[in-house]
Amino acid sequence: YQRRVRGVLEAGMVSVFLILFALGSGVSANPWSRWAEAIVPESSLLEDQGYEVIRDEHPIPILSTDYSKRRTTKLRLTNKLQVWVISDPLLAQSAIGLSVQAGSWQNPKSALGLAHFCEHMAFMGDKSNPTPGSLDDFLAAHSSPTSNAETMGESTSYAISVEPSSLIAAMKRMVEMFTAPLFTEAALKSEINAVNQEFEMHRDQDSWRQSFVNQLVRNPKHPGNEFSIGTLHSLHNVTHTQMAKFFRTHYSANLMNVVVYTAMPLKVAVPKLVAQLSQIPNRNLPLFKENLPLLDSKMQGKLVWQKAIEKTSKITLEWEILGIKLDHTYFAGSPDKLVAYLLNSQASNSLCSSLKKEHLIDSLLAYGRTYGRDNLLFKIDIRVTPEGLRQRSKVIGLVMQALARTKQGFPAHVFQNIHHSEMNLYKWQFSTNNEFNSALSHAANLAVFPMATYPQLMSVVKEFNHPLASQFVAQLTAERMHISVLAPDFEKTASAVPTSIEPYYGAEYKVFSVSRQTLSKWAHARIHALIDWPVANPFIPTHLALSHVLPNPPVYPKLPTPTKLIDQPTQKLWLWHDRVFGDPWISIKLNLKTNFQHLHRKYGRNATQLTTLLVGCINHLLLSGPLAQYNEAGLAFTLVPDRLTGMMLTITGSNPTLKAYSSLLQAVIHPLKLTQSGHLIMNPKEFAMVKLSTTQAAEALLNESPAQQALRWNKLLTVPHTTTAQSDLSVLAKLTFGDVAKFGQELLRQIRVEGFFAGQISEKSALATWKLVTALLPTHQTPIPSQDLNRREYRQLHTFKYSQEFGTSPAGNCTVLTLDPGFLDCKQRQALVLLSQAIAPDFYRSLRTQQQTGYLVQATLSEPLPLYPEITLLVQSSLYSAADLLRRFDKYLARVRSDLASGESKVMPEATFKVMKAAKLVGYRKPSLGVSGTTTDLNLAMDDLEENFHAFAHTHNAVQALTYSDILEMGAKMFAPSGVGRLAILYTPKIAEAVEPSTSVTQVPKDTDSHTMGTLTDATISSQSRGSEGVPSEYKEITPLLPADPTLVHNKMYHCKL
Repeated sequence: YQRRVRGVLEAGMVSVFLILFALGSGVSANPWSRWAEAIVPESSLLEDQGYEVIRDEHPIPILSTDYSKRRTTKLRLTNKLQVWVISDPLLAQSAIGLSVQAGSWQNPKSALGLAHFCEHMAFMGDKSNPTPGSLDDFLAAHSSPTSNAETMGESTSYAISVEPSSLIAAMKRMVEMFTAPLFTEAALKSEINAVNQEFEMHRDQDSWRQSFVNQLVRNPKHPGNEFSIGTLHSLHNVTHTQMAKFFRTHYSANLMNVVVYTAMPLKVAVPKLVAQLSQIPNRNLPLFKENLPLLDSKMQGKLVWQKAIEKTSKITLEWEILGIKLDHTYFAGSPDKLVAYLLNSQASNSLCSSLKKEHLIDSLLAYGRTYGRDNLLFKIDIRVTPEGLRQRSKVIGLVMQALARTKQGFPAHVFQNIHHSEMNLYKWQFSTNNEFNSALSHAANLAVFPMATYPQLMSVVKEFNHPLASQFVAQLTAERMHISVLAPDFEKTASAVPTSIEPYYGAEYKVFSVSRQTLSKWAHARIHALIDWPVANPFIPTHLALSHVLPNPPVYPKLPTPTKLIDQPTQKLWLWHDRVFGDPWISIKLNLKTNFQHLHRKYGRNATQLTTLLVGCINHLLLSGPLAQYNEAGLAFTLVPDRLTGMMLTITGSNPTLKAYSSLLQAVIHPLKLTQSGHLIMNPKEFAMVKLSTTQAAEALLNESPAQQALRWNKLLTVPHTTTAQSDLSVLAKLTFGDVAKFGQELLRQIRVEGFFAGQISEKSALATWKLVTALLPTHQTPIPSQDLNRREYRQLHTFKYSQEFGTSPAGNCTVLTLDPGFLDCKQRQALVLLSQAIAPDFYRSLRTQQQTGYLVQATLSEPLPLYPEITLLVQSSLYSAADLLRRFDKYLARVRSDLASGESKVMPEATFKVMKAAKLVGYRKPSLGVSGTTTDLNLAMDDLEENFHAFAHTHNAVQALTYSDILEMGAKMFAPSGVGRLAILYTPKIAEAVEPSTSVTQVPKDTDSHTMGTLTDATISSQSRGSEGVPSEYKEITPLLPADPTLVHNKMYHCKL
């Protein structure tokens, strides 16, 4: 299912017109990042044989400096394939995204999930590269572990990324995937297990469970009604012949769109890319069209109530919009944005405000969304309180009263607010920092939207079309509404209604009719006097422009040095007035540091939850106020707990107007001031809502995936003051608002305020703003002793340890293995960085492609402390026990150690090292990601690198000095059978949950002394619960972490002096 592009989501700023996507049968590399990044159009046409140029229609200029060197062209090749080439010499990575206009809606009923299975099989070998996993080998050798794909309703998308000089070789490999794939029987029998494990991975996720129930109650004649992921059972009869036939009858160049990011100039890149892409055969296949309604009209007037795993409750209202063509006229007017603008408003006279005042909802989000290329739904997601669930008729009635206002027309300023806000977001957006995700996203979008108008037409509302808007809102009636509820339990009044079971994930649901009286009341809802349109927004800038910059600014990896305007025991202020880029953007960050040691001595584990509740209360009060106008004006704020008992307040965005950001800052600080003075007041029902939301968030941790629960257990054993979800719930149950208010006053009584302002903020404006901050939130005269401030700590591992966790998710077992090398000097750290880049794809190839242990297979490098790296191996499996996975990990590490010592390494050949090193150095020759990226780097230098603004230049020098011998020495140290600490987390479900049985399980490759778990049964769980059974003998069980543990280390810096 294809979601609709909805503007731009940038750097924590969430527009009220959010982009949402439907859960499809595949997994995106990062599904929530699919926003339409605009591209600077190429002014001159490239003329060559083999293609025609597609002219951009309705182009909008991009003014941010991130795009100053970017050039693009859009082409249609002779084989009818369309390609968008994005050239930028500043790119550190090249990427390719390819989509085909064929997806899960074309699955044959005899093999549900075949489109998704075909997506998997495309990576499993072709005529020129017959070995499964050979693409992973190629990517690893060219400094990239990244490839992925996703299957949607009417499209399937693929993407890879490589270092810039390897683009054409990568394109050759990708073209070969779509010219002569093999689909061997052996690969089919192996990869079907990966498809099944992907299915199993989402078994206990409410969003996926609800999508399966939604499929069941849709139009039975629409293919969106069918199961689409695939399992061992639904795909077990698929043969080479059937897979090859599906590919031939659905994959063709005339149905393909390609997006390419390259550092080469267009005149160099285009001929080479055209030569490769022209080889994909054009079978002249027809475009799949599905003109049937997606929703079932028989479900109008009914309510689908589904029992949830999590404790939150949600009501979803949706309407299918019929008779409106999704063409240029529709997207230029975007009536769904106009309606959503009223419903999503947070103003005092808004629908949300009315519902929150009566404590009926936590949040509401309205949006339009496309399914495929022809089905359009308008949806309203309402997260309700328990009282709101009981009074759902009233909640829906108020929604209908708000919709009644739209049927009277739309004020002119509404269009102007939306247009100017979206235009600013589009013109001043930052470039992507992930070319891979952008290539995948753009390719998927181009399977739906015309290339000539993409992405500008879908991102900015262009005109106010009153007839179209009237036609749209006329369909938003009570009679045409579809209603679904997701809640922890069925209500008692529905006890007589039979319970249905969704056949794949086993979700329980009931369908019952809404009374005629209630439907009639909704249908005749009148305009609510207290629900009105938001007023014209005075803070939206309409004349943003670039500022003057220095003629010779610092060049990355050198950073501009901020100015320390204030340096006192209780307050510090840094300012970086941007003279490097000139974009109209600002960032204000305030760190409120507290007397951590005193608070934890007094409050113990309660301190963290008291801080969380306090921040929740303040955010609730803020979001109930008129702050949405600042968001619309380009400014976003966040207030979050920081370092357990501190707070961090940030304001960022493309609006450098002092009046706007100082007004927002004053509004955000006001409840902090009330807290500090002991005057924070909150309605008991409002506090109950905040406490319930916080409690539900803690309860949700109990339902996380096996991988997430295992990683949390790892943190519990290595990071002081980390608490379990069960402990958090126990603490939360006892806390009152009085406790929170008293704690808040004490928390803010003695604080140290550290600020960092960046962007288009002058020294004069910075000092004036700081004066405002300290007047509203004065600091204590007595400074906090440095030893009482919180500092990041970590339990250093010296030997092999393990811990067995029995968790609540039935989605499988999981093993997480952390390798802790201890403190490394700068050169050693960079050697480990490069080595980990080679380990990640090799581990995936071994444990995923070859052994098929699980769908989720990862090897990652992280820093639990600044400059303290460690490698983490993770596999989540529905087939193998956790102890079995650990044995496989150990065998893998022994093989890698032997390989690196062999003199002819296949994991990290010297040639691969040279490519990786060169690619990393190329990244240092590029400027950081504009003003936002530079601000991030400066924040990192101040917070984690002891104000060392030369750290990135020093790291660059360390990379330059690396030799192949350094890599081999690091490998010998890292993977040695002793001397490096290891911590294994072995996760097993508490409750047996049957995995779909199939003889195909025996197709999974096995180690000589390993066993498949097959189906999780009570007997299996019981045998696994005997602690250390099956765990390698060199691993000893670890004891819980205590704050006084002698192995604790903290913030010890090893600066580079090279």
